[in-house]
Amino acid sequence: CSTDNFAIRPQQFVVTAPALGNATLTGSPSAVAGSAFTLTANAGVTAGYTGTPALNPSKVNDHLSTAIAANTLSGTFLPGTGPSASGAAFKYLDVGNIKLLADAVLDTGFTSVDQVGDCVAGSTSNAAVAGKYGCNIGSAASATLGRWYPSHYSFAGTLTPACGPGGFSYMDQDALGMNLVLKAHASTGGAASAADPVVSRYTTGYTNLAPVTLTGDNGGTAVALTRLANPALPSMPNTALWNAGVFQINDTYSFSKLANPDGPYDAFKLKAALADPDGSSLMTTPAPETNTSKLRYGRIQLQNAYGSELLPLPVPLAVQYWNGNWQTNSLDTCTS
Repeated sequence: CSTDNFAIRPQQFVVTAPALGNATLTGSPSAVAGSAFTLTANAGVTAGYTGTPALNPSKVNDHLSTAIAANTLSGTFLPGTGPSASGAAFKYLDVGNIKLLADAVLDTGFTSVDQVGDCVAGSTSNAAVAGKYGCNIGSAASATLGRWYPSHYSFAGTLTPACGPGGFSYMDQDALGMNLVLKAHASTGGAASAADPVVSRYTTGYTNLAPVTLTGDNGGTAVALTRLANPALPSMPNTALWNAGVFQINDTYSFSKLANPDGPYDAFKLKAALADPDGSSLMTTPAPETNTSKLRYGRIQLQNAYGSELLPLPVPLAVQYWNGNWQTNSLDTCTS
């Protein structure tokens, strides 16, 4: 006679996330991107499952039915307790829903006594092939899990004047550089930071995008942004510019003149604000605003000259700006 040790394995896991089951992109339950959540692999047995399954993030899709971004889903299961195995420290560093595809959770070690030769290596099949079953315990496709939303937002913005040494631009001079960047972040568990991971699925297809509003300011006085032209600024509030977790305006503009001279705007800056439907906030340290830059209504004045008609006559020119009256623009080291 002979003896043989053998494993009796569960047929398949059913994976659930108790606090994050079957949510829509605008509904609840929901959670901040990066917050810990629990996954449970139910083995479908009343006792005996003491193995340790593992999650394969490459078999997880996002709400757009595409594979989630690399390194955004992490976590480990603890050893099974009889009917199931759970892990309470899974994290998704992105937004929207996720769905685990078939065999996204896998136990490759429970049947080690039958490996190699008494089961089909690399298989989760529950159908016998030549009297042998798959060595691995796989999982069924899960229900839709989540919705996750951004933890916080950051802002960085720079105005670059046309005349760098003087730090100013003339009105109607289409050379005012502007680079504004807002980012949507996941939480890493500490204080909100602009260095936290950017949520790449915060883009078209995610229905709770936060409207962004920009406003102009000059020393505490509002300045209409309709004066920024060539091209015109996008309409505000705006959600259309969100792309892969980033809202950016990077272009060169002019600040249009009015019919009558005005200004100067010697402390002009842009401020950013947003209204997240989920209640997450834009970081206020540092303040969500650009540096200040000068805007001046300018002219060149051809002045009077007197002298002999027999000699070349230098005609003086003056670069000036409006400050309630015309003054020499001593900051202009750029006009040639």
